[in-house]
Amino acid sequence: LKYLKPLSVLISQFWLFIYLILNTKKGENLIVYHSLWLMYPLYVAKKIKKFKLILEVEEIYQDARKVSKINSLLEHKTINLADKYIFPTSLLNDKINSQSKGHTILYGTYKIEERRVSNFSDGKIHIVYAGTFDPNKGGVQTAIEIAPHLSNNYHLHIMGFGSSSQLKETIKQITKTSELSECEITYEGELKGKEYVSFLQKCHIGLSTQRPDADFNKTSFPSKVFSYLVNGLRVVSIKLEVLSLSPVDSIIYYSQSSSSESLAKAIMSIDVTERYNSSKLINMLDNKFEKELEDLIGIING
Repeated sequence: LKYLKPLSVLISQFWLFIYLILNTKKGENLIVYHSLWLMYPLYVAKKIKKFKLILEVEEIYQDARKVSKINSLLEHKTINLADKYIFPTSLLNDKINSQSKGHTILYGTYKIEERRVSNFSDGKIHIVYAGTFDPNKGGVQTAIEIAPHLSNNYHLHIMGFGSSSQLKETIKQITKTSELSECEITYEGELKGKEYVSFLQKCHIGLSTQRPDADFNKTSFPSKVFSYLVNGLRVVSIKLEVLSLSPVDSIIYYSQSSSSESLAKAIMSIDVTERYNSSKLINMLDNKFEKELEDLIGIING
């Protein structure tokens, strides 16, 4: 049974390779999301078929987790093999696009979600952390630690994903912290699709609280920021260079430090009754990206 998953991955990689060999042409544009599992068939097929590869690189995996030496080497080779790039931040372009190949920046989702529900109507300010429970990123752990510094006028919701052990530790931390907090904390599970969107829209503030000293913060953009923004939430975040260099810098509420006390102060500084609308800025980014992507494809075809 333990060999079933690796075997399934190998079979999937084989069929992807066959598909690329049979269905791509020399000089044809192919936009691919950078993934460790796609690297092997993609690298070999690109060498054989010589299609034009536009690689969407959201992060360098070896910056965020431990990978084998062969995967580390192939990750660099695959990234360098690309003809053009889609990056989540200019910092990542500066780091790996040494040949100044054509590129564009896509910070996150730009689809403004239709309003499905109203905010919670219990008179409290509802805060949500939606993301990974991975302790290497530290986001959920920091988010939970904020609760003891908030009054009973606030309600903190935790939802996201992780391994069974990470889930167990997260629930354990929530239970322990709840005993010390006036602020209510609830675990909402992992929501997806319409349920995820509807729940976010009930809340007022979204948290982006990953460890500021981690290497991946230099090359990846916290995708949850745009997930919050397109659903009408204000965003409280630890100060990160990728955010301060982005077009949404002016609408982010930053904490002065990464401490839970500082994050709580940033939350309490927000007046949720004030008018707030980030859709104009996001629509502008959407139009800009669409034009740049068209130009990028045109550069390759030219």
